Amino acid sequence: MFPAGLPERIVAGGGGARNDLLMEIAAEVLGVELAVPLCAEPACLGAAIFASVAAGWYSNIEQAAAHMTSLGTAFIPGRGTVFVRTPMA
Repeated sequence: MFPAGLPERIVAGGGGARNDLLMEIAAEVLGVELAVPLCAEPACLGAAIFASVAAGWYSNIEQAAAHMTSLGTAFIPGRGTVFVRTPMA
């Protein structure tokens, strides 16, 4: 369905990822599933993943990420959600 090189899922982080309406709109506009991690601070978690590998707790980044991350809500385009723009009074 997607041309080569385009992702089938984007993991969103940051303040905007906490806004469900924004994520729904972005998924529709991009035509790609958007997933929000359960971790409230994914950038900090990324640093912890690298640190855990450097400390020798995990043998590689993939293994550390698999054990330390999980996704929460997924916003899937084409679910039939309709956004209506109403004129301002």
